[in-house]
Amino acid sequence: MKKSKLFLVPLLGLLTLASCGGGGTSDNPYNLPDTDQEVVDAVAGIGAICTNSGAHMFEGEDENNNVDGGSAVLVATTYLQEAWSGTEVIDIPVSIAWNLDEATADSWTITTMNDGSHLSLVPTAPSYDAEDDLHSTLTGTISWGSATANVVYKITVPRTAAPVVYKSTEDVFNDFFVDGTLRDGTTITAYGYVTAYTENYSNVFIQSGTHAIQLYGAGSFSSFFTEGALVAVTGDITNYYGLELENVTSVVSYDGDDVPAATVTTLTADIIRSISSSGTMYDNTLATVDAQYVGVSAVASGTYEFTIDGASIYLYLRSSCTSESLAEANAVLASATPGNTYRLSGILTWYGNSQTLDIIPYLPGGIVAL
Repeated sequence: MKKSKLFLVPLLGLLTLASCGGGGTSDNPYNLPDTDQEVVDAVAGIGAICTNSGAHMFEGEDENNNVDGGSAVLVATTYLQEAWSGTEVIDIPVSIAWNLDEATADSWTITTMNDGSHLSLVPTAPSYDAEDDLHSTLTGTISWGSATANVVYKITVPRTAAPVVYKSTEDVFNDFFVDGTLRDGTTITAYGYVTAYTENYSNVFIQSGTHAIQLYGAGSFSSFFTEGALVAVTGDITNYYGLELENVTSVVSYDGDDVPAATVTTLTADIIRSISSSGTMYDNTLATVDAQYVGVSAVASGTYEFTIDGASIYLYLRSSCTSESLAEANAVLASATPGNTYRLSGILTWYGNSQTLDIIPYLPGGIVAL
């Protein structure tokens, strides 16, 4: 059997509610012509329990007594129904007891107000952290003499989301790869500076300090993605040859203090050789290297091989790079001479499937002859 919680406050004082009164009368103990049932039915028929100022206690109720509650809902526990006794107007002290449905009763705290004539229902955690709004059924049992009547309200209290926890891209990296406290598929909000983006913004890179995250499928928020902009992005973290946020649901400008600038890694032969098969340490980060041109590479379409002290690195011209960076890179490569030194700058990406460490010049300035 379903249980519910009953909230009945002792009637320590009575309210004069003439502005909300009805026309019903009662026969006991005032010896009035109307029955007890007619008295309670008159109160129940008002459609909303009233405050002593005549205002509805529930804001937004409709004809089905659905209520959009706020952080608190106020209900009366006593009501004075106007009645006539001969030529005299009297107030009949009708009492109201309330119970909440069992499923949500524990999500409310009960506070007496106004000397016991009101109850304040305040939803508390964990209701605010639930996946949905708080939906409760509040039933008022109106009593007078030997009669009762019920009035039922469906109360909806909007969910208040838990506070957003902002993580720098550095912290996300450490939590994912070092501490292991961040798991694949977890929804997070990460912040960093926009360091690069593709032509259609389907891929964007943000970085603070030494580590970066790639945003996948965030093109609908393109207005936020300008080079150097500090943004906070909400999405699902995953590891796909480096950290990536997918299913992006929000991008906002971030105004946090003391966010470290994105670090540009100057690559050496030793760093290139030390990168493991996962390449996660440097994936998606800004990098630069001075290396000698070898020529067009056969490992993948759009790649060009360079070497530094015998270690190979590849310039990768993705078709999704910005048109300006592609045009500039192609112009330099058209006259590139094997053995000459060039400065490569862009996003560092380790492609484990082809075992290539690439620099992708998403933005202009990605390849310069020295």
